[in-house]
Amino acid sequence: LQVEDSHLRWNMFKAPRDVHQHVTKVAAELEHERDKLSAAMTEEQKAFEVALDELEQDVRALSQYIKLDDSEQAHASVERISANLLEAQEKSRLYNAREALLHREPTDYGRLQAAAQNFEPFLHLWSTAHTLTTSKHSWLEGPFDVIDAKVVEQEVLNGAKL
Repeated sequence: LQVEDSHLRWNMFKAPRDVHQHVTKVAAELEHERDKLSAAMTEEQKAFEVALDELEQDVRALSQYIKLDDSEQAHASVERISANLLEAQEKSRLYNAREALLHREPTDYGRLQAAAQNFEPFLHLWSTAHTLTTSKHSWLEGPFDVIDAKVVEQEVLNGAKL
């Protein structure tokens, strides 16, 4: 055999070892990256827990609105909280999906579901009150032919469910 062929032959024999070493190195790098991502996610989840506390407080604070005169401010709060709840639900699903990828037990976000259930009556009440206060004048004083009967009926039925 020529020298070049001999080198190729020995390189071929050591190739499995080189592949194994490379696989081991990449596996260690992946494990390190997984640990970094897991630590980052844990920090994000701690911040999320604080945000959940604030969200629960915001939902409880809605009980301070007791007058129809407060409907504008209450409706603004309800809209903000509704958006925050949707965002929190998306984040909880994302965190649970990430936990599955990292082979961790999914975190129970029952607090979030409870906050959403506690929020629902406030959402309906203040949305209906806001619609009533903003549309009352046009419904009672405006031209009769421009009133959308289906919209009025839907709002009255939604209000009656409360």
